Amino acid sequence: MISKHVKIPKDLHARPATLLIQKVQEFPDTKVWLVNNGKKIQTNSLIGILSMGLKKDDEIILEVEGEEAVAEILKDFIEKGMETGQ
Repeated sequence: MISKHVKIPKDLHARPATLLIQKVQEFPDTKVWLVNNGKKIQTNSLIGILSMGLKKDDEIILEVEGEEAVAEILKDFIEKGMETGQ
């Protein structure tokens, strides 16, 4: 399990959460969780991600069961605002 500390650059509402889910789906052999304040949510659940109530500048732990390179790609994607074209 690879853990990365990530600072959320903007509120994590439905659109960026959906983009995050889509990004994770690009790596079908990888399982990914977000951890914040004792709550751990797998990134295949939009409702789960939204229930975390993540706001701008919140720090999370990105846990990745897979390759280090995938963890870095996802960390970078989140830190750049979860925008398409990343």
